[in-house]
Parts: sequence; structure tokens; C-alpha cells
Amino acid sequence: MSEYEKTSQYLKYKFAEAELREISKEMAQNVGELNQMEDDKKAVTSDFKAKIDGIQATINNCANKITSGFEMRRQECEIRPDYEGKVWLTIRLDTLDIVGKRAK
Repeated sequence: MSEYEKTSQYLKYKFAEAELREISKEMAQNVGELNQMEDDKKAVTSDFKAKIDGIQATINNCANKITSGFEMRRQECEIRPDYEGKVWLTIRLDTLDIVGKRAK
């Protein structure tokens, strides 16, 4: 046994070239993993944003329909002559309402 007291201190340690290569390799692998994870996160975030935007558009569309009480749709119509009025009538076939008139 030594008669001297032993101690441990926090001191500067200079890496050997082989150690620096190993640390560089580990760093490069982690940078690659980090970049891939960030790309994956962006893709997932983008996907969720698109889904959220689609749902919000549907909600807005429904709100507009409720507020206005109607929406524009293509309806089957028939154009018939009105000989007395000397006009052509456009008649909606589902309700038989007159939706347009034009001169003959």
C-alpha cells in the first residue's frame, strides 16, 4: 500500500484520434436519426393539418347552410310556352314553381 492519499478530480482529458472517430460516427448517426424524425413529424403534422382543415371546411359549409337556410343545386326544369303571356316559362319539375320567364 501507498502512504499517499488518493483523490479523483475533474480534469481536462484529450481524446485520442480513434475516440474522436467513434464520437464523430455516433454524432453522424444521431444527426441522421434526428433529421428523419423531424421529417416524419412534419409529414404527420401536415397530414393532421389537412384533416383538420377538411373538417373545418365542412363545419363552415354547414354553418352557411344553416344561416342562409338554402344552397344552390342543379334542379330538373322544363321550359314551356305561355301563349297568353307570350313568354316561355321555366318550371321546376319537383315543385312545379315558375323559376324563370323569357320573351318568345
